[in-house]
Amino acid sequence: MEAYYHNDPRIGEWVEKIIEEIFTTCLLTGVDSEAEFQKGCEFVSKLASLLQDFSTFPSEYLADVLKQIIEQQLPDSRVIANFPSFKDIMNKMLEEGMLKVMETSKSFPTDSMNNLKFDIAEIENVEIEDCIPALGAIYNEILPIEQQTIIEETEKCPNILIPNHVDRLKTFLNHVFVDPAIMWDVTISGQKVFAQVEDILFCHSGSMCSCEGEKFKQEGWRVLIIDDEDLYYPRRFERNLKNTIRQGKNTKRR
Repeated sequence: MEAYYHNDPRIGEWVEKIIEEIFTTCLLTGVDSEAEFQKGCEFVSKLASLLQDFSTFPSEYLADVLKQIIEQQLPDSRVIANFPSFKDIMNKMLEEGMLKVMETSKSFPTDSMNNLKFDIAEIENVEIEDCIPALGAIYNEILPIEQQTIIEETEKCPNILIPNHVDRLKTFLNHVFVDPAIMWDVTISGQKVFAQVEDILFCHSGSMCSCEGEKFKQEGWRVLIIDDEDLYYPRRFERNLKNTIRQGKNTKRR
């Protein structure tokens, strides 16, 4: 927890307030209980927004990180056991607080040309561990089972992205672009391409050689080569996508 206080005292403060509001909601009833619950949701929203400023997560990952941070600061389980509704109230409070953050994010200003949710000329990328060391450690534990699964899945089907990866790519693209018009499994110059958004082609490394990627670039496309593993690391994918976007908008040959 010291790492959080060191980087921003508000993190520790809001975690404590969220836990306090959960207990208070458990103890009260009726209108009073609802009022305390709503206070807790506000603190959840503030904490989620702050964490989102440190590093950009797709919403489902941010929710996992937020929950783990709070759970690490809970009192002894024997104390929690005295409040049967504690877990349900905590989960509901986190869910509603996150919803408020997501609703707010929809109003972010966008780039008029590419409909981007971020400024392509923004400051250089910063890894999670550089911002909050402890947060990086938590984030690395979010998908231990899925990271093992990826090896088995890619061995079975090395040249295509499996459905689980398709869902992840959709999540990432929807996080980066506003209402993206994603075209799946398109054919460009006789070559199968996994996905296309505007003039950006998303190609799977297992089904495309480097010379084909260079050919697309010469034709005016921006190309992002995707490894299966990239889809398990949102920050890596986002960094690679931003670098691709910075290549500049070219004129494609029709």
